[in-house]
Formats: sequence, structure tokens, C-alpha cells
Amino acid sequence: MRSRSTLLEDWNKVLSSCDKPAYLAIAEAIELEIQRGVLKLDDRLPPIRELAKGLNLDYTTVARAYQEAQHRGLITSKVGVGSYVRIRNSNQLEAEPTLIEMTMNMAPEPQEPELLARMRHGARHVTEQGNFHRLTRYQDFGGTEDDQQAAAVWLNGVSPHHKGRTVLVTPGIQATLAGLMNGLVGAGNTLCAEAITYPGVKAMAGLLGIRTLGIPGDAQGILPDALEAHCRINKVRALYLNPTI
Repeated sequence: MRSRSTLLEDWNKVLSSCDKPAYLAIAEAIELEIQRGVLKLDDRLPPIRELAKGLNLDYTTVARAYQEAQHRGLITSKVGVGSYVRIRNSNQLEAEPTLIEMTMNMAPEPQEPELLARMRHGARHVTEQGNFHRLTRYQDFGGTEDDQQAAAVWLNGVSPHHKGRTVLVTPGIQATLAGLMNGLVGAGNTLCAEAITYPGVKAMAGLLGIRTLGIPGDAQGILPDALEAHCRINKVRALYLNPTI
């Protein structure tokens, strides 16, 4: 296999000359190099963070590229070991199952022309009709009054008691989790969550010195008796639930 510096140089050229999304371009570069015999069975690919830095991409894009390559049967990844080429040639795939990336929420890349056209129209509407200068500046803490009213209307179906300034708009889920964990739990205390939950909760809790406990559940959600048992033994300050899992 070539040196990593040469590989990065070649893949940078592919990215600069390709009009496809970066994650697809990387997956196709891997496939092409396997077909040409440049990448061979059991060749190790660069770690995701190293490749992201070398290609000047974000971690999520490269992780998605490797995931796409796994779906095509080109590589296999093992936690703590790395990613390796897994086929002998372009027509012979091994039966080894691939791993599923579950540490990030990655929405499918839209491909439908109608949806892409609507997205472009929406972006133009925002920049043409709104105050573009304001959109590129730091936003008001908690969101503007219009932001809060829009959120209140959106929430009305599930929580009709929120109006105006009772809604706080945050810059993202990570900032929200950090604020809630600091305010409701605090370092040295315990946060409960479903046994299978959003990985960012555990990562954030670890950074803040908060202990996490997984509560077993069934098809209806967590088991109340299990939660009660944990609360009797541990100093539980809060419960995090993810309704989409």
C-alpha cells in the first residue's frame, strides 16, 4: 500500500475534481483503488480523525464515507483496531458482516431533484426575504421574540402551556444538554437514561463528572420498577429519555 501522505494527496485531487458529496467521492475512490489493485486485502486505511484532518473535512463526513464503503462491501471496521480492505477483487466479496455506525445521527443525503429544488428555493427565500446580515451575526440569547413565538406555535400540539418568553431557543442539542445537566444534576451526582440511548448523553456526562446509569426497558419504554430500584439505591437527580429509540 502507498504511504498515507501519497494517499491523502490523491484523494484530495479526487475531492477537488468531483461534484459529488465528499463522502461518496471518498467511497468511490476506495472502490476504484481496490479495482486497480492499489489497495489490497487487509490494507489498513487511515483512522477517521487523521483522514478528516488530512482532507480538511469534518469527522462526520469521513465517518459517513467509511460507512458507505462498508455498505458496498469494500472495507470492514473493528472498534479499537481500525478499518481494513476486506475484498480480494472487485467481483469477490467476503461474507463478513459490516458494523453499523451508531455514535452519530447522520441523515440520508437528499438525492431527489424535487427535494433539492425546494431546499434551494428555501435557502434563497431566507437570504432574500430575511435580514441576511442579522442571520450571519451572533443571535440573541434565548432567541428573538419571533423565534420564541415560532417555537411556541410548533410546541403547541404537545405542550400548549408555552407562550412567548417561556420558551428558550438554544444553538443546539449539545448546548442544551450541557445546561440541563449542569443545572439539574451537577458533578458527582447520577443521571439515569435508557440502557440504549443517545451516545452524546454519556459523553457529555463524562465531561461534566456526572455518573450515568442505564435503565432496562421493553417495547413501551423504561421499566418503572427498575427506575424505582435505582432511585432507592442511588442519588438520582434526573432522567433522560429519548422517544425516538
